[in-house]
This record gives sequence, C-alpha cells and structure tokens, in this order.
Amino acid sequence: MRPHIRTAVSRQRNWHRSELSRSACLRVFRWVWLWVAVLPGTLFAQTPAIKTMSFNIKADFDYGSPTSGNNAWISTTGNHRRDLATTVINDYGPDILGVQEAFENQMNDLRTALPSYGSYGIGRNNGFHSGEHTGIFYRNDRFTRTNEGTFWLSNAPSIPSVFPGAATFRIASWAMLEDNQAGNQEYFVLNTHWDHVSQPARVHSANLIRQQIDLLAGDRPLIVMGDLNVLENNTAFLDLVGENDPSSFQLLDSYREVEPVQTPYEKTQHGFVGASIGSRIDHILHSYDFTATNAQIIRTNFSGRYPSDHYPVTATLQLPNGDYDGDSDVDGLDFLQWQRDFGLTGASLAADGDSNLVVNGVDHKIWQYNFGVRMPEAVSAIAVPEPTCQLLMLSALVSWVIGKGRLRVCESVISDMKHRLH
Repeated sequence: MRPHIRTAVSRQRNWHRSELSRSACLRVFRWVWLWVAVLPGTLFAQTPAIKTMSFNIKADFDYGSPTSGNNAWISTTGNHRRDLATTVINDYGPDILGVQEAFENQMNDLRTALPSYGSYGIGRNNGFHSGEHTGIFYRNDRFTRTNEGTFWLSNAPSIPSVFPGAATFRIASWAMLEDNQAGNQEYFVLNTHWDHVSQPARVHSANLIRQQIDLLAGDRPLIVMGDLNVLENNTAFLDLVGENDPSSFQLLDSYREVEPVQTPYEKTQHGFVGASIGSRIDHILHSYDFTATNAQIIRTNFSGRYPSDHYPVTATLQLPNGDYDGDSDVDGLDFLQWQRDFGLTGASLAADGDSNLVVNGVDHKIWQYNFGVRMPEAVSAIAVPEPTCQLLMLSALVSWVIGKGRLRVCESVISDMKHRLH
C-alpha cells in the first residue's frame, strides 16, 4: 500500500475510533448524570409546604394622601406605615397572603412592594375599585390562578349588598390556585372579613361561605382565612368550621392545631398598642387535606410602631405524605398498609392520609402521588457524594469503559459536567 494511502486509511480508522469513543462516552455520561444529578434530587423530594398569612392591614381612609400621625399609611414625615406592613410581609415570605381592609391604593402599594406575587381582589362597595378589598396574593413562581370570584355576605350574594343589621358591605373573595410544585394540584383559597357589629350577620356569613364552598370548590383542598371578628367559641365560628354539621366538610383551626392549649396571650387585634392578653379574631383554617406544622401570631414592631392595629397570623400547611408505615419513605409497604386499612373508620388509622376518620380512595391517591418520596430524616444519613467526588467517580468510570488513553475524548463532556454541578 502506498504511503499516502496508508496514512489516509490510518486517519480514517483513528477518526472512527474517536467517534466510537465519543459515542461510548456520551452513553456513559447519560447514565452517570442520572446518578449524580437526578437521584440525589429524588431522594430529597417531598411534598412542599405552603406558608400562609392573613393580615388586616388597617384601611387607609386618606386614600393615599400623606397625613400626619404615627399610624398614617402614607405619612408627611416619611415614616410610612405602608413600609412597615410590607417589611413584615416580605420578612415572613408567605406563599399565599390574604389581606383585609385593603383599599385600592393599598392593594396597588402591595403589588409594587411584592413584585413576585400575583393578586386578586375587588372593592366591596361596587364590585370594582371602591371600598375594602379582601385581597389574595400568591407567588407567581409557584402558583397559577385558574379561577376567581367574590360574593357578598348578604341575602343577594351576587351583587353589592348589605345584610340587614350589618354595619356595611361585607365580602368574601376566592381563588383557585394551581401549585406547580405539587403536580399541579389545585387549592381553593378564600379570604373574608366579617361584620364587627351584627352577630346574625356573622352567622349568615359562616353558612353562606360553606354553601359557596360546596358549589365552587369541588374536592380541592381548602384554605379559608380572614378577620372574622369572632372568637373560636362563637357560634358563627363553629358553624364555619363545620362543628355544628359533622356530616359535611370540616375545617381545622391551624393555630389551635399547633397550639392545642389555649393561653391568655393570643390577642390579634391590639389597636396599635401592642397588647397580647386576649383571644384571636384573625384565623387561618384548612381542610383535612392539610396538616398545620407551624402557626404564629407575628408581633413585630419597629421601635414601638406597629404595621397595623392587627397582628398578622401565619400557618404552614403540609399536604399528607403517604408514609403510612412510619418508616420515613413512601413505597410498596405503605400501599399494603392502605390495603389492610381500606374501608375502616375511626381515629388513629395508619393509612388515613387526610385524617377524615375513614380510609378510602383519597388516601390511595395520597400514597400514589408521593410514591418514591423519602423524608428528610431518612436521607440525612445517606452519604450523597459531593460534586468533586462525583466527578472523580465519573472520570474513573468513563476511563474504565472506554479504555486507557481515550479519556481525553470526554474532556468536553466532563467540563460541561463541572459547570452543571457547580
């Protein structure tokens, strides 16, 4: 064979080997990338919690005009109460926020201060911009609003109207929020502000809200929040949570769920003086789909100045995880536990995922959605390799598969891997 032909054939063979090596490297890379990048994320996956806040921000009856006074929403001195309120909200960082007594200018101020949130709310006086909004804010990077609406707490809920004996217009606003961190699960969120004068109006409000939830929410998990102007032993409150109608859906008081023993220091309406002795009139309730893992009354002040005459209240809500055998992961053993408990009723059932005292198909859906999840305590002891260690393992594996002297073919792949891991 002539020298120039031999050289050409040799180059062609080397090129072919190089392409085979690159192809093999890419195949190995795909498998190892699955291990070093996808698997650790899977191990740490868990049903995401939802941080909620309900906050009566105190109406700005000056409608955005600067005024004097320590509690002015917009102050002539520059010490705006608006800034205190938005600081408290941003410091907590709720996923879902319900505000009461928010006039249109205050809603706009909140939208400006919370640029990463979407919002919904209308004025109670005319259904547009006039009067209080019971506004709902939600994180745009997590939720998509798929539906919304407002009804009046009166005998004519579809139009601006006042219940006989109530001091003024009262409304409830609601939104359906699709959670892209929970498999596009939709939640029904309702925010309201009840009358401060008429007990019959509050009882009517409770029963009307339950009727509207029945009509609108379907089987979606429920979050109901607001300034109810009643204590937890009030008939209207008991009507709202369903205690007086055990055959219908029930709502749990998130604060009492976390703090089962009532104390004298639970006041939420303090009149700008920072009082704590008393009881709650601001509440966050939820359906049995959730468990409250944390609940607080936030009493933040700024050198004695308060952002509102109400304290904001918060609750962290966790969807059930399907770990029915209590071993900190969701697998086939939990399915077997569900099979054993299926059809049983009563308290303390292991596979009663939504805590509604019956094991049924809903509990199977909870298990199905969370299948493969490991709880943080289960993975804390698992040695997930550091990125540097992962790269060394990757290099060794590629070298072993492709052969000695061929690793440089994968240098560009490994370089890309470094960028991804760091």
